[in-house]
Amino acid sequence: MMRNEILHVILIGSLLNFGLAEAACGEPAETAAPQAAGTLQIYLPREVTVDGNVPDLGHVGVMRGDEQLVARAAKITLGKLALPGQTMVIDRPVLLSRLASNGIPPSKVQFAGAEKVIVKQTAQAVSTAQLVQFAREFLAKSFPAQTIAQIELSHSPDSLVLIGTGRDVKLTPRVVKTPLPGQAKIEVDVLVDGRLVGSRQVQFRLKFNCRRATALSDIPAGTVITPQNVKLEPAVVDSPDPADWASPYGLLAKHPIPADTVIRPSMVAPAQPQVVLRRNQSVLIRIETAGLLVTATGKALEEGKIGDFVKVQNVDSQRTVIVKINTDGTVSPVL
Repeated sequence: MMRNEILHVILIGSLLNFGLAEAACGEPAETAAPQAAGTLQIYLPREVTVDGNVPDLGHVGVMRGDEQLVARAAKITLGKLALPGQTMVIDRPVLLSRLASNGIPPSKVQFAGAEKVIVKQTAQAVSTAQLVQFAREFLAKSFPAQTIAQIELSHSPDSLVLIGTGRDVKLTPRVVKTPLPGQAKIEVDVLVDGRLVGSRQVQFRLKFNCRRATALSDIPAGTVITPQNVKLEPAVVDSPDPADWASPYGLLAKHPIPADTVIRPSMVAPAQPQVVLRRNQSVLIRIETAGLLVTATGKALEEGKIGDFVKVQNVDSQRTVIVKINTDGTVSPVL
């Protein structure tokens, strides 16, 4: 009798163990572990698809455990999917880092399932907003810093639906020439797995930061432009300053310029060098070679400025020579 009772107890224990094992069948071994109080258990699938472009942990993983920890963790965002068709790979270390930055220490986290999860976006279209933002950022980078004052959208493109797309979606911009000042047109090509699937044009109205020279008072013709009669000030205009822009200081007014007039390049000209040698004026001829200096007196047959080549007659030999006018007023024969 004693032996039969012992066998009966063993049989009941075996059946109980079998029932517990069967209840856990089909669930990853890690999830079958006992749940400690105040912990967060996260089961990661190998792949998940989300509706929006900013997935959070609540959509990526299956969570159990402390209700407060689950509620807090579910709201943690995991990055941004910039374009439809792109994927995001999130592994356990990344999740631990995001959890810790939101006040959930690694000691309270238990993982099950995959080591990393691939996140996809269900939408299969490049939206109007994405095209405009991409074109705007490209345009801003195409000009030197602080050059563009305003970028205003003037033509909005339609969204582009991606049919039979792959995983690698890329946008490629290029500038389309336009004859209108202050207008910029950007064409955006959409490539999927290296294959062009469509293009969209985005057009903007632009305003540029520039420098403007304005007359402070009436400027007579032939007057030198200086800070006393012309001021430089910032302005916002339709076209950027040319690459060779320079202030007009030191130039001469070609004709009278009224006060408050914006100085244009056509209004001014370089100041002409002064004539330093007059016709029939006596001049010193200098010949200096290999430490030997020879001088002679000459008579100018032409007038000229510094750097000009003129004819001078040697007073002693009556010979006419071609000379160059030096900065000190002497002349040197062209040998």
